[in-house]
Amino acid sequence: MRELPQKLYKYKPILKDADLLDLNGELKKDPSGKIIDNGLDAITKGSIWFSKPAALNDPFDCQLKLNIDNQYFESLPLYVNSLGLNQNNAGQFANIIQYGKAQGWNDIQTIAYIESQLQQQGLPTLKQSLQAYKTKLESTNANIGVLSLAERNNNLLMWAHYAGFHTGYCLEFDTQDEEYENILNKSSFTRPVCYGSIYPSLMDLNPFSASQQDLIDNLLCYKSKEWEYEGEWRCLQQNGDKLYPFPGKLTGIIFGAKCSDVAQTALIKAVAKLNLPYTVNLYYSIIRENRFAVEVVKI
Repeated sequence: MRELPQKLYKYKPILKDADLLDLNGELKKDPSGKIIDNGLDAITKGSIWFSKPAALNDPFDCQLKLNIDNQYFESLPLYVNSLGLNQNNAGQFANIIQYGKAQGWNDIQTIAYIESQLQQQGLPTLKQSLQAYKTKLESTNANIGVLSLAERNNNLLMWAHYAGFHTGYCLEFDTQDEEYENILNKSSFTRPVCYGSIYPSLMDLNPFSASQQDLIDNLLCYKSKEWEYEGEWRCLQQNGDKLYPFPGKLTGIIFGAKCSDVAQTALIKAVAKLNLPYTVNLYYSIIRENRFAVEVVKI
């Protein structure tokens, strides 16, 4: 597992200048009194948006369709163990296995016979139990709240993809400070994303006995290797599509290399409304002329 960085970052886009400040130079609001730019509105409340998985830009993200691994139905010891061996059914299993051996059946044939017997008796088969478990997991995942954070504040692709082609900004959160509410250093909330090339299977999850952390690591914090450049950490809440308090102490705002003066003013005004007892550092991101790089400089 990757070591938790001192800081984590959230890249954000921002609306056009005309939608940020009113004629009086204050944050522009709609008729209901809400600040028009959702990101600025959230900042003034000390909050940030946690999306449901369906709203994430990667259609595979948290939508992993778990494979029911065929190994369950190829290995008799694994099958029996997964189905649940206990005092009440041990004798029944033993009799069926002995019957199968007498018929010269292999493991696959014996398992198929057990499944048919369970179905005839109106009892759940292993295939049915695995399918129910799979459906429950996928349903739970659909409603989880996800906040994606990055390890670096100078990632060229992150600025381009998530911060309006460098016109937006980046929020900086301290992961270690305990003076303010902090869930960034609690592994039950925040985990590094792991990257791979294939979907996890139920075999990876130890069906019916997997810990909550196993499920998080395999389903909610697992992405294609194509996304490895992001160096993502993922903060989770029980329900998505809603605002939650900042996950850690807000320590800085980094203006994109193309962030306008109006946008910078709007961001400063939004932070000021928090009335924080400490100073939030401000930074410029500067595009280097002699190499492909962004340099973050404190103002």
